[in-house]
Amino acid sequence: LAKMEYEIGRTAAAESALRLAMLNDPENPDALRLKAEMAQKRGDADTALATYLQLAQIVPDDLDAELAMATIYIRRGHADRAAPVLRTVLQHPQATRPQR
Repeated sequence: LAKMEYEIGRTAAAESALRLAMLNDPENPDALRLKAEMAQKRGDADTALATYLQLAQIVPDDLDAELAMATIYIRRGHADRAAPVLRTVLQHPQATRPQR
């Protein structure tokens, strides 16, 4: 519900639904991903980064979350923190699929 509300531009309703979902399951990967995306979109890099880090602990193979973290690090001028994250992504089997 939170994702649908967010996608149609009802941010307040999405945030309310997201809070409720996270109360019920604070480690829900979909809820964490949406929380991070919403934070990033509103310019709250601290919350976005903290949430992506939490998501990475729960779903270590989430390449989108890893790339989002690296992006935040780079935008903040912390290439030294982005580099190991990007190395991990590049070593992942899904990152090295044959190109067509």
